[in-house]
Amino acid sequence: MPFVLAVAVFYYFSVTSDYVVEESHGYAPGLVSYALSSMYPFAYATAAAFGAWESGRLVKASIWELGPVRSRYRVALESLLPVVVLSILAVVLPVVLSLVQGAAYPTPASLRPLLLAVVLCVAHAVLGFAVGRWVRPELASPILGVVVFLAVAYPVALDTFWLRHVTGQYPHALSYGEAATWSSIAAHALPMCALAGAVALLWLPIGRLAQRGLVGVLTVSVAVVAAWSTVRDWGPTPPVETRVADLECVGSRPEVCTPKVPGQSSEAVSADVREVLQRLRTAGVEASPNTVTDTLVDGRYPRESTHSVWRLALTEGRRDGLMRYQLVRQAVAFPCAKPDVHSSRMVVGWAAAAAGEQRTFGDLLGRDPFFDASEQRALEEELSSVRKKSSEEQRDWYRTTRDAACSDRERDS
Repeated sequence: MPFVLAVAVFYYFSVTSDYVVEESHGYAPGLVSYALSSMYPFAYATAAAFGAWESGRLVKASIWELGPVRSRYRVALESLLPVVVLSILAVVLPVVLSLVQGAAYPTPASLRPLLLAVVLCVAHAVLGFAVGRWVRPELASPILGVVVFLAVAYPVALDTFWLRHVTGQYPHALSYGEAATWSSIAAHALPMCALAGAVALLWLPIGRLAQRGLVGVLTVSVAVVAAWSTVRDWGPTPPVETRVADLECVGSRPEVCTPKVPGQSSEAVSADVREVLQRLRTAGVEASPNTVTDTLVDGRYPRESTHSVWRLALTEGRRDGLMRYQLVRQAVAFPCAKPDVHSSRMVVGWAAAAAGEQRTFGDLLGRDPFFDASEQRALEEELSSVRKKSSEEQRDWYRTTRDAACSDRERDS
């Protein structure tokens, strides 16, 4: 037991801990799914290997040949209980560590991958117990452990996408706003639960062996076909529920909506947004959305902004010091999809300076490998001459330069 738990802790601090600090935003489904991502194969292999060993130990002791003082079901249950508890601890421990470090409370939606792991730990323990009934434990335990580990871990690296959705390892670290669907959980659980039930049925003294074997084969076949038919059209990642995280909205025109992230104040975000928009309007840039909302709750597939609803990465932008600059880029709307590069840099640079983000604009330009220092100095000199104009002249320059950036290019309809 100490070795298994030590491995679980090692995996957590070598794989999961950095994610919790840098990317999780205290989102419980993300914390749970990421903590489990490296533990499924190990926990299942532990359950199968120790299940086989316990079963072989009973066979060696001739327990099944003794008189029926206790039912064989109770004997099997008492032998498997420590194995099941140990393998479940291997998946529960990193989840608890992740939630504590991320300062998050578990939610019903966040516990779905953990429920899958717990159920399949039991199923793999039953599988190992059944195999150990017929194969020497010295062979069954190590071989079954390796086979289970590879069978669970390896499909994620294959291009046969459907296979990764049915082997018991939920293959998707959930982003903020996402939750695992019940169909994706069921697709993983069906084949292994059916197989565990089938091999257990062979061991039970019910009917003839051939009849039990036939029922077991039919059960596994139906479960595998049902799982395959569910996932056959899925890509490398399963479908997820999106926008399941709560948003906190502050103010009106614009209403600023952000998720409830530890360490972030919705009022502070709203104040920053209003300040930038007011600066832009004063400079002559149209910036009057009805709503500014955070795309973090959309998961990895954010919706596009509209004229009245701006969807921006407010939380991540604030973390990276880019939130105010994102508002500038959203406000400066060119009438074509691919404006002239120099003109667009001039317009965005001028608007960034108006919003107090001149340094951010310069830092981002400095990271462009195709824009050297001499070009940046020339651009800054041009922008400096523009800023020396009167306010009205700058507004006229902005509109003229913005339209000129698309004068020789196809305009959006």
